[in-house]
Amino acid sequence: MKKTIVYFTILFYSVISVPASGYLVGGKIVDEHREPIPAAHIYIPDRNIGASADLDGKYLLSIPDGKQNSSIKDVHFQITAVGYSQKDTFLTLVSDTTIDVVLKSQALVADPVVVSASRMEQRLLDTPITTSVASGDAIETRATNGIDDAIRYLPGITMNKYQISIRNSSGFSQGAGSRVAMMIDGVPVLAGDTGEIKWDALPSSAINQVEVVKGAGSSMYGSGALGGAINIITKIPKSRMLKLWTKVGAYDEPHWEQWRWSDKIRTLKSAGFQWGDKLSSLAYIITGDFAQNDGYRENDDYIRAKSFSKLHWDISPNRAISAFIDAAYEDRGSYFKWKSQTYALEAQDSTENDRVWSSKLFSAITYRGDSPKRHFFFNTKLYNSFNNWESKIYNTDADSFEQESSISDKIGLDAQTMFTWKKQLLTIGAELSLAANKSVTFGNHIGAGGAIFSQDEISILHPLVINTGLRFDIFWVDSASLDYFLGASPKLSAIYHINEHSAARIGVSSGFRIPTMAELFTRTNAGGILRVEPNPDLKPEQGYTAEFGANYIRDGLLIDGAVFYNFYSDMIEPVQQIDVGSVDLVKFENLRQVQIYGTELTAKWSWKRLKLSGNYLYTDSRDLDTDEKLPYRPDHSITLSGTYNLLDNLSFTADWRYKSEYEYVINTADVKVPQKVLDLQTRYKFHHFTFTFRVNNVMNYNYVEVEENLAPIRHYVLKIEADIL
Repeated sequence: MKKTIVYFTILFYSVISVPASGYLVGGKIVDEHREPIPAAHIYIPDRNIGASADLDGKYLLSIPDGKQNSSIKDVHFQITAVGYSQKDTFLTLVSDTTIDVVLKSQALVADPVVVSASRMEQRLLDTPITTSVASGDAIETRATNGIDDAIRYLPGITMNKYQISIRNSSGFSQGAGSRVAMMIDGVPVLAGDTGEIKWDALPSSAINQVEVVKGAGSSMYGSGALGGAINIITKIPKSRMLKLWTKVGAYDEPHWEQWRWSDKIRTLKSAGFQWGDKLSSLAYIITGDFAQNDGYRENDDYIRAKSFSKLHWDISPNRAISAFIDAAYEDRGSYFKWKSQTYALEAQDSTENDRVWSSKLFSAITYRGDSPKRHFFFNTKLYNSFNNWESKIYNTDADSFEQESSISDKIGLDAQTMFTWKKQLLTIGAELSLAANKSVTFGNHIGAGGAIFSQDEISILHPLVINTGLRFDIFWVDSASLDYFLGASPKLSAIYHINEHSAARIGVSSGFRIPTMAELFTRTNAGGILRVEPNPDLKPEQGYTAEFGANYIRDGLLIDGAVFYNFYSDMIEPVQQIDVGSVDLVKFENLRQVQIYGTELTAKWSWKRLKLSGNYLYTDSRDLDTDEKLPYRPDHSITLSGTYNLLDNLSFTADWRYKSEYEYVINTADVKVPQKVLDLQTRYKFHHFTFTFRVNNVMNYNYVEVEENLAPIRHYVLKIEADIL
């Protein structure tokens, strides 16, 4: 049986009030195996009213008739759920009615339910800003080395080494700062000191769905969402499950003979498990994995271990508590840049023993409750993000090792309440956070902040829906030049539903990003290769996104197009200063005015045994004061993917991505080439076992994402999975 996607909470039991006259329609929504489908939606497009099924698949919908004891003719019911084909039913109502619905499973490309675009559950057609969705199965079936590799194929995303960019909002700053807010189940997990994403700690084997929100999103998520947001929604099991898996792989020989720095076959290995169950109202999932990678470059090896545990308890049909703990450890080499272009896979002299050790711990507890009769929903999260790293880096100038370290701890509280009445949905909320950092590299600092936000969705003019929002943030960091950082983030958008399968949207949103402690206070020689000076005078970044877009979703086909314009002021970027001898001197500075505009087109199509998807992104990114291109932003980006199921248990997949040449920030004279990478994969299922064989970078194409860092060469991966239960 196809795995169904189960949401950890039902955001609304009913979105309409019970009128004085009218009819009640209730029933149960199940799959072809008669199992309930939580979060299924029953909707009446002509009246713009609907309801969501509870955890038992039951729903209740009230339909006003306008007249006492009159019939309602040809009422159009539209029933949808993530992972199932849509069903449409027309009925004439003469009394209260029971409608039980059976939905057929479908490898759904079409209208999924998302929660990240507006902090509430809604269909993709109803989102006020471009949002991309990928199922956990689509991520997990790719036998990649980590979620950061799998996420490269999501629409509109660029990965510069390990730094993510949505629609080219970010460049590369060696891990200091991210313009993309990363969340697990809506809980922010950016590091408290560097503000970066810890990819090795993310729960790659417990993903239910990945949602990517594009454009300034600070009105909902505050600092860090200047360029967008990614929310990893984790699984809640609906039955007993136990899966074991292992991966083995090897790197091929490099293209050029002089690049062959090691006679050893460079291998990668990993193993893990996924265990979970649902016991009445209690569900849990525990995952763990261990990975070892020799690396294709000198001193680029690593050992990683991580575990993710989640507990979900449905206290009642309208109340639930969930909690998770995500822990990870990494021991890795510290490869900075190549020795020379002739020896592109060798590290700089005397740096082959540089190492970094790190540990991460993310935890959160969430309470959700709703009162359908009072049209009230409440959600609160208490979370903690702990990061600890230390390094041993050889300083070529001082001819000795430097010891650097940082310990950061951030605790936060987030609460929001939603009220519904008639055709209006009001969300209000607040957030508090406290961050402490003890660091050799950044110094010892404390930061604290708070925010209030609101959002109002008005559908009284259906099929036109208006969405407004406003958020105020204040943050204080000791030793920064500004007494405090203040941000106001308004947004305004409109969605016009052309018909039940298509919608057009237009909107303006805003964002800001507070400089991280790393950007404010870093002082390091980076092994005598790169010198970074602190800049406590940094100001917050400000940004605005204007977008017009439209989408069409029906019968396995999704088409989404948008044109957008982003304007940023005081954008924080690493800027090369006057050279000091052979050392590159860099300082983080505020660029005064920056614009990034472009267009994006995404298409997905599922037909019988064939699945196709593609994305094209064009951007023009430049500093308006100098009229120069911003570094690490390709003008043209294309991703294509296709899967063909030759048999019920045998499939073939091809992934291709292209990125045009772009500017660098430090070594601007280095050779520049476009990225052209083809990956091939085959997957075979035999009883309880699944075998996946993947070849990454089939053509062994040589390119860089960051100058003087050769991207991964061709390598082979075999993954074996065993579904025990």
